[in-house]
Amino acid sequence: MNCAALGVNNVNDYQRVSKDVVRNGKKYIYKFAGGTVDRFGFYDSVRNIFIGMDDSGKILTTFRPDEGITYIEGLTKIMEVE
Repeated sequence: MNCAALGVNNVNDYQRVSKDVVRNGKKYIYKFAGGTVDRFGFYDSVRNIFIGMDDSGKILTTFRPDEGITYIEGLTKIMEVE
């Protein structure tokens, strides 16, 4: 968990923001570079927050990509999910 990446100070705020991004952000299925397993990404373009999860719903990464949406578009075999 990376509270600083989301600009929050505690676990409760981290969980609140993460849930909001997963609930309201754009959803993607992608493969991490060199990977073979599908990952699920959620991106909030307004706050520039990306959350990557495995198929069990475990958060694997949370950060603000320096490149914004360009980072998301560069993920391997990306597919936006509606």
